[in-house]
Amino acid sequence: MENIESENQNTIPLLGIDAEREDIDNDIYGSATNEGKSEAWISCFSSELQTIITLAFGIIVSRGSWVVIKSTDTALLGHVSAEALAASSISDLWTMSTGVFLNGGVLGVFVGQAIGAGNKSLASTWFSVSMFVLGLLTFPVMALWWLTGPVLV
Repeated sequence: MENIESENQNTIPLLGIDAEREDIDNDIYGSATNEGKSEAWISCFSSELQTIITLAFGIIVSRGSWVVIKSTDTALLGHVSAEALAASSISDLWTMSTGVFLNGGVLGVFVGQAIGAGNKSLASTWFSVSMFVLGLLTFPVMALWWLTGPVLV
């Protein structure tokens, strides 16, 4: 904690860039003119957009696959009976509403920012804290899932 307090307070968080530097625009845009900034911004934006789309491709495929699976389940169970479809829907609602506690979204946000800032020690700390909290939350969720049948009957 002493390291954090002793660091220069005039930095942009997680980037370590000195906020009082006058040449910060030149570091980001590469040019001090308005035209140069505009062209550099467009180039930077398109590069970042391409990177984001590339990284998001796997997530898009997995989420799309999940939607196809759930749609197929619904279509097939709808042909079996209304009772089977209702039971599946209630079961999905129960497991999804309790399983949200095991999502671990904080892990991706804080660890990703720490790694992006080059602070592997902080990333390790966030990972450990997240795994501990998720580990504690696993037991109540397991108990709720174990009781899915008796609760929904």
